[in-house]
Amino acid sequence: MSELRLVLPLAVLVLAASMTKSAAAEPPPSEAASANPPLAPSREPSPSPVDDRTSADAPAGLAVSSAAPASREAGDSDGHDPTWLRTTPTFRAGKLVVAPVLDVIAQYVLSIRKDDAGEPDWFHEFELPRAQFGAVARYGEARVGVVAETVRSTSGGALIGLAGDSIVLRIRAAFLGYRLFERLSLSAGVVPTLTIPAVESSSGLRVLAPTGLELTGASSPADLGTTARLELPRGFGTVAVGGYNGEGYTGRELNRGKNLELAAFVHPGALGPPWIRPLTVQASYVAGSNGTGLARADRLSAGLAYSERRVRVGALVTYGLGLVDDGARRWLLVDGYGRVEPLAGLILGAQLMHFRRDLSMPGDVLSIVTGSVGYRPVEALEALLAVDRQVAGEMAAPTLPGLDSWRIRAVARFQLEHPK
Repeated sequence: MSELRLVLPLAVLVLAASMTKSAAAEPPPSEAASANPPLAPSREPSPSPVDDRTSADAPAGLAVSSAAPASREAGDSDGHDPTWLRTTPTFRAGKLVVAPVLDVIAQYVLSIRKDDAGEPDWFHEFELPRAQFGAVARYGEARVGVVAETVRSTSGGALIGLAGDSIVLRIRAAFLGYRLFERLSLSAGVVPTLTIPAVESSSGLRVLAPTGLELTGASSPADLGTTARLELPRGFGTVAVGGYNGEGYTGRELNRGKNLELAAFVHPGALGPPWIRPLTVQASYVAGSNGTGLARADRLSAGLAYSERRVRVGALVTYGLGLVDDGARRWLLVDGYGRVEPLAGLILGAQLMHFRRDLSMPGDVLSIVTGSVGYRPVEALEALLAVDRQVAGEMAAPTLPGLDSWRIRAVARFQLEHPK
């Protein structure tokens, strides 16, 4: 039955693509898609925002560029893929086109909290939240991509690391793909999922923090599986379907179930005046399972986003049934963001995550608010000063010992983008 659930949506996409193959379509309106890294851990490994009953890992997310989507030649042009699937190619050899991937983030973090006696305490450190490198290549309508990233060898709750607690490499993405009927793109391997990359792309604030879905361990930005994306005519957006193992790109499959993700990104003003074209209505549904016990892991998300070069604002609300190994838990997550560039190079950003971890327990709430100001001297480089405020409810606070009350961060990021 699960196999049938995966095959039917893919068949519908293939049929729709073949029916629209000959339709004349205007190029999708240009969308801006910006780049950015994660919240830093404090002096100890940060507790999971889920609670201390779990050991969910919040893997690093996909790099997203602050440049507008590039030509379709390098990858999908729908604006809802990670930037390294849409970067303008920089190397050519006949039909072979290669686009490099390079993204490095460094930051200094000052963490301020109260100790067990209620006295102020602080800690500070330098960190490397992200270092990603690789390439995406295209040959005709076929493409392949491999991206590696750095991670601490004790990530995911391990007690013993590699060579102490060295920074080591792992595969972030490894996929092959093909474009059919001009509108339908198929990918398989370690592929980007659908919901998280779209939010990161439209917000342009990945430099401040991961999305709430990633930070809480409710979803992963990539997984082992396959995706199909269908571009709608006349720039009205994209519909997509994905089938995955369901354990994220950092874990092996633990059960016979597979996760199904359906998503739609619609631009209702595609034929309207230019100022309304960046408006996106987003909806997605994930039907899945988690862990050896086949714990239920269903999510329903809906949101709005307005994303153009200098103004980006949006929100995504997700209702979930099942979290980590608790298949009966009902939860609600709100992600909100705003980013403006009032002057060339000046970046003002704000981000909110409000997580009701268990709807049956009124005080089981965690909220994180982040504000930032930054400057971009050149397109490839951003430097920001960010302040995070974290507040836990009465039921959540005892399960999150050491949760930082305040964090002050100085962040710098270099990301190789396509030329203007």
